[in-house]
Amino acid sequence: MAYVIAFAGKGGTGKTTIAALTIRYLVEKRRKPVLAVDADSNSCLNEALGVPVHATIGSLREESLAMVRSGAERPGGAWSSSLTTRCSSRLSSRTGLT
Repeated sequence: MAYVIAFAGKGGTGKTTIAALTIRYLVEKRRKPVLAVDADSNSCLNEALGVPVHATIGSLREESLAMVRSGAERPGGAWSSSLTTRCSSRLSSRTGLT
């Protein structure tokens, strides 16, 4: 079963810290993949987790837009699963987190 967990509130209230601790707990105790999205304009969740950023939603969006503009296969279907596989393997091989 999938869960969506969101942290919101005023700046400086510890959202990133709580998110990082929650992610670490889920990775260590559940031994299942965790997708973490940091939508904060001052995104530093990767720093709190101690992992580098290899891909961002913005870069994936730009890559998708470039494919559409070039006339290549539209995002979705096989291209989408290929992108998901690439991102997932990059993340797991370099960080140990998925």
